[in-house]
Amino acid sequence: MKKRYQATLKLLLLLMLPSLYTFGQTKPPNRNSVFLELGGVGGHFSFNYDRTLFFSERFGLLFGLGFSPSLIDFEFSPRLPIQLQLFYQRRRHVIQAGMAYTPYIKAARRGYLEFALLAQVGYNYALAGGRYYVGIAFTPVLRDQGLANFFPWGTIRFGYRFQRR
Repeated sequence: MKKRYQATLKLLLLLMLPSLYTFGQTKPPNRNSVFLELGGVGGHFSFNYDRTLFFSERFGLLFGLGFSPSLIDFEFSPRLPIQLQLFYQRRRHVIQAGMAYTPYIKAARRGYLEFALLAQVGYNYALAGGRYYVGIAFTPVLRDQGLANFFPWGTIRFGYRFQRR
């Protein structure tokens, strides 16, 4: 009887071993992203980078920086959007919500520094195994040029996620 239990235990261990190995070899999530944003927090368009901090498998925080070579009144006015967002991810779907602070230089006022404060609520859909994504977001302006005002605005995003080695 004792040999029978030992044989059963050995068989169970042999069957479980491959599953334990694959469980330990899970692929780390892609924590970095570069994306082009049309509209959004950078004005008309911006090039952005963000870094992801996962709190759990599905929930986390995004911190992003960007650059937009915008024009205001046909004069060069660079913008540097800084974004902070919470996200919830389920398979290919990601819902994001957060804020953005966008300082910019007003060339018409001889280099006068202004800023815009924007809210963000968006959705991203992952393509090609999670490497690429497309997304949309509602990014209303809450404050611009020192004035509290509300201006509805939005964005379309095209991005690439990667893992730095």
